[in-house]
Amino acid sequence: MKLVLITDRYAPEARAAAYLFCELAEGLARRGHDVTVLTRYPTRFVPAEGQRRLPATETLNGVKVVRVASLFSSSWPVLRGLDQVAVSIRIAIHLLLSPGPAAVLVSSPPLPLTLAAIIKKKLHGTPYVIHLHDLYPQTAIDLGILRNRWMIGLMRWVERVAYRNSGKIIAAAPATLEILKAYPGLAEGHVTFVDNYVNLSHCSGADRGAAFRERLRVRNEFVILYAGLMGHAQDMKVILECARLCAHRPDWRFVLAGDGARSEEVRLAAGELSNVQFLGCLPTEEYFAALQACDVALVTLDPALTVPAVPGKVPTIMASGKPFVAAVPEGNDTRQVAARSEGGLIVKAGSPAELAEALAVLYEDPGLRKRMGAKGKVFAEEHCSLDGALVKFERALELVSRNTLPSRQVPIPETEL
Repeated sequence: MKLVLITDRYAPEARAAAYLFCELAEGLARRGHDVTVLTRYPTRFVPAEGQRRLPATETLNGVKVVRVASLFSSSWPVLRGLDQVAVSIRIAIHLLLSPGPAAVLVSSPPLPLTLAAIIKKKLHGTPYVIHLHDLYPQTAIDLGILRNRWMIGLMRWVERVAYRNSGKIIAAAPATLEILKAYPGLAEGHVTFVDNYVNLSHCSGADRGAAFRERLRVRNEFVILYAGLMGHAQDMKVILECARLCAHRPDWRFVLAGDGARSEEVRLAAGELSNVQFLGCLPTEEYFAALQACDVALVTLDPALTVPAVPGKVPTIMASGKPFVAAVPEGNDTRQVAARSEGGLIVKAGSPAELAEALAVLYEDPGLRKRMGAKGKVFAEEHCSLDGALVKFERALELVSRNTLPSRQVPIPETEL
């Protein structure tokens, strides 16, 4: 089946930043589909090797990648919004010139990217599926990024048009599924749920953790890892405040790996904290090595967030056999994942004291860390495998395109879609 996938970031050099979509595109290509990805040039938040000047078009691991230029590289919300619209228009031009894909899959956020798929459907009748990670514009409203009532109204309109014109929506959080079931104008069965996934092969094989600990110059220290985006939704302040509270513990090391719109702000806020170490954005292999090297991983979200989205790093942490501590708001589905898997501890969002207490529990009980890591790994293998997700994405794309997939397709009950 000929497919076009649209995403804001497609950076194989930085799977930590664009992990889910890269794995999905390559997985669909391995299963025999003709996959083209339309995206922007990577300009920020990727490792040094990902910042080289890339060709406008190239084939990576069986996936044809077409890149369009951005207008701005700014964290200011107004310029970011304008840039997203401009990128979507440029992607729409490429999409309109694409000879007859059976279906389009759009990764959202950013929400304006759906405009390209909407235009393609209106002009050529090509159906599209939205892979919905976060509810926008609600997330931007919660974080105070989007305040102007006219802009909020405009983004609500884009959201409504995108949802109602889609052939199907795939939600990455159970509560998102429930929210969208009540969304006006969406038919029953229009929204389905697929757990965030991980390529389990990246989390098995040789243990690279010892070598990574050597690089960090830690031996017997208790390594607490945050690896991922440092943006507006991620509460980095709670980690730094927790590190200050734990300064009396000489054998604790907080390792912050990643980049984002607020990364420089985080570095400045860390000041002279001797127990905090920054690594920057990690390439694929080093990202998984860092997970193997840590004793516990962190998941933090801003207390103001009301949306239920589960950060994509959660299944990756579990698949690596490591326990996690999540400081997330009430109603966030990470809480449900922690309870179902027994692979993580949950604390109040924005509470450095509770975060420190949870870390102390895991520090003092290595056996508990091992048991939680093992349970999380089993959960990830049973519910979050890339292979399982690919089957569901394939079926969703098949249903909207009305194409017949090869007979090797693994059947799943219609109730799952």
